[in-house]
Amino acid sequence: IDLLDISRILPAECIARQRHFLGKKNCTFVIETLDRSFLFEVSCESERDDIVSGVKVIIARLGSKIIVGDSRVFDEFFTPHGLSVPGEAPQWTKAS
Repeated sequence: IDLLDISRILPAECIARQRHFLGKKNCTFVIETLDRSFLFEVSCESERDDIVSGVKVIIARLGSKIIVGDSRVFDEFFTPHGLSVPGEAPQWTKAS
């Protein structure tokens, strides 16, 4: 899924049991693009909430930089140098 293709990301409200019969509603979220929906499951509800809010922040940051015409948006989001960001990685990214 390309970052610019995401139209919505939110916790799953219901799960189509005929396709995803083992999915836990409290641990799933949906990423919607223009033409498809993707269901993801994580280990717990707090991890799901962290991922959903984190992706929303990233998309909001990208959108605001594009709207104001910040030329650094390409360096931050679309180059290998953009992979290094300030701060620590969230707990869910660390191996357990």
